[in-house]
Amino acid sequence: MKKTIIKILTAFIAVLMVSCHGDLKEELKSSLSKENLTTPTDADNLVLGIYQSFIQGGWDYYAYGRIAQLNDGITDIMSWKGKNPIDDWEWGNDVAETIWTGAFEAINRANTALDIMTTQVVFDGISEDSLKLVGEAKFLRALAYYDLTLAFGDVPLLLKPTTGELYPERAPIEDVYTQIKSDLKDARNYLPVLTADNLTVGRATKGAALALSAKLAARLHEYEDALDYIEDLEALNVYDLYDGEYKDLWLESRNADNEFIFCITSYADNYEISNHHIKAFTPWSYDAGWTNVGYPWDNFLAIPDNDKRKELFHSHWTYYSNPNYGFQSLELYYTTYELYIDGVYHTPWWGNVPGVVCSKFSSYNRDVTAFGDPTAKYGTYASSSLNQPVLRYADILLLKAEVINEINNGPTSVAFDAINDVRLRANLTQLSGLGYDEFKQAVLDERALELCFEGHRKEDLIRNGVFEEVMGAMDKPTDEKYRLFPIPNQELVINPNMTPNETNN
Repeated sequence: MKKTIIKILTAFIAVLMVSCHGDLKEELKSSLSKENLTTPTDADNLVLGIYQSFIQGGWDYYAYGRIAQLNDGITDIMSWKGKNPIDDWEWGNDVAETIWTGAFEAINRANTALDIMTTQVVFDGISEDSLKLVGEAKFLRALAYYDLTLAFGDVPLLLKPTTGELYPERAPIEDVYTQIKSDLKDARNYLPVLTADNLTVGRATKGAALALSAKLAARLHEYEDALDYIEDLEALNVYDLYDGEYKDLWLESRNADNEFIFCITSYADNYEISNHHIKAFTPWSYDAGWTNVGYPWDNFLAIPDNDKRKELFHSHWTYYSNPNYGFQSLELYYTTYELYIDGVYHTPWWGNVPGVVCSKFSSYNRDVTAFGDPTAKYGTYASSSLNQPVLRYADILLLKAEVINEINNGPTSVAFDAINDVRLRANLTQLSGLGYDEFKQAVLDERALELCFEGHRKEDLIRNGVFEEVMGAMDKPTDEKYRLFPIPNQELVINPNMTPNETNN
């Protein structure tokens, strides 16, 4: 039986080295401990190892679309081919388990890094560099707990490194939130501001800490605090909406655009640490993807034709199946979600998609690693340099509009400006004259389209108090207990102190 109990090895920790130019190689640090970690470079490598926990070899947690499928996949913005593995709340599958395992691995690595860095002299006194690394470790620990609490509610609260098997109890979610707030406070104080000369969107910055602080405060309905964090973020004068063609925002060449506040980095030159999320959202017949998901047809039809975001969605396409097959024109038939060629219904040999294709994360966006060759994507078809966005400025602008509406029991001109900035970028008309309820729904609808397949929908619905309503409209369970996923079965089997959620069947 594969053990998924929470543990970490302080010896033989795999860490990564990333230069300022983004080159990456993997190094196995034997006996990495307080005794032999003596330089700032060692400490930096140790912190970089935390980041790698978020993609779990390229296939889990923030990789391969896992967290997006977890948080969007049960909602009304993602449809599935055949039986949805998270329908009926049958969580014997690996989706929820990989989030649990990946998040706790990140937490344990962060705990180890913090323990070593704060008890071993690896810097010449306290410096900006040492505080930055502490801030990164605390931000990443906060992000992992942020994800865990949304998925599972009460979870074990671990703040010290472990050297062997551990059987922790679940801590009250209020205690976990207190710790997240503490970590984010330190991260806000210690992390540097992103600059034009240092566009490291794959490493935590002060802006990332402020953005996550705002999202946590909004989750807790602490709206004034959320607005304060958003205004502090805006005062940095670093982030903005991308002002080119909207579809180009998702190209590899736009990875460092300042709309992205924090991303999980992908490295195309290393299959083991490339984020394979380009396989998770598109079918084989489109770009050699492996997806079982699509964007619901009714949602697609509701997008105005002049909305630039509609260019990301495809109901028909030309594709290159393999060298033995030519390019073929396919179109989605919306009633049965089957494809047809020249009017004949056809089920492709791989990758039938149950809705229109969303190309945010597609091999066709590889304008750097597969530029100019329509078949190059098949040579390294699971790898790319396309990052996975975690926090971006459009999300924060829409959150700003939402929290102002809550604070004032209705939208102000500033709230209208925030949502209209996103709408104008999409070539839509500005909103005006809406009351509290109408504006709240408008923001929720805008977030559903703007942030689709990025893993925000479930939290948006819960925060706005409409999760059960939306689930009911989809003929899914409407009991409030279904806001939380079942605890992975392996944890319940192995850990005698672990208690189930009500959704554990």
